[in-house]
Amino acid sequence: MLFPEYGTFHPELKCTPHLQKLDLSRYRTKDLSQEIGVIIALPELIRLILKTIGVLFILGGALTLIGGVLPLMNLKEGAEAFGVSLFLIGISLLYLFTGFGLRKLKRGARIPAVIICAIGLLGFPFGTLISAYFLYILCNRKAGRILTPAYQEIIAQTPHVKQKTSIFLWVLLAVLLGLIGLGIFLAFTAG
Repeated sequence: MLFPEYGTFHPELKCTPHLQKLDLSRYRTKDLSQEIGVIIALPELIRLILKTIGVLFILGGALTLIGGVLPLMNLKEGAEAFGVSLFLIGISLLYLFTGFGLRKLKRGARIPAVIICAIGLLGFPFGTLISAYFLYILCNRKAGRILTPAYQEIIAQTPHVKQKTSIFLWVLLAVLLGLIGLGIFLAFTAG
């Protein structure tokens, strides 16, 4: 057994939604069937949390990009503001790259996410708590299995399985984006 804490492949094993209708007949070799068994037993919650972390990184990157571009519009600020703007734009691109990578469950996004979260530990108290939780999820062995190419292959073989987002979360997102937009509008009109 390759990973005893997850169990091995068995036809009656409970599956994630991506694997309920998957034809595993070509995975009947000894080693690969154990690998598939590991992937089948992965909790769906970790996958959703990784995608949520990706969304938060994308939002943070978008807001940082706005904060980096706005000073460039006022060219009277000088070279120091230009340097800070370029730094913020670079950080925002790192956040966006990492966020989109986590949303697509790409293995290459894990290391930049760990680095960003390790730096986020310095933001006491809330940044420390949030970053510590993100690090726990990102460094978890189960998250490592979800970010493997084998899991990506299973998702590719089951395109008909889609995760539905509740209407409550869509409304919450709309309210959050509305508040951010209102804040940006008020910042421009007050100045």
